[in-house]
Amino acid sequence: MPNEKNPLFRLIWYFWTKGKGKVWKEAHVQQFTKESLGALLDSSGFKPVEWRMFLLGMLMAVKGEKG
Repeated sequence: MPNEKNPLFRLIWYFWTKGKGKVWKEAHVQQFTKESLGALLDSSGFKPVEWRMFLLGMLMAVKGEKG
């Protein structure tokens, strides 16, 4: 998922939604940060066990296990 706190992602997203990506403007239903996603996992009974940041920190993935 996009890392909404990453300045590079925010800059690229801004220009993308002004040009070819107009269709995606306001497309994200929810915005997640590492903290908010970790809290969501916790509240669902999962424990985050591994975080991966990729594409210069613009995207993140989390691996969780039932805990």
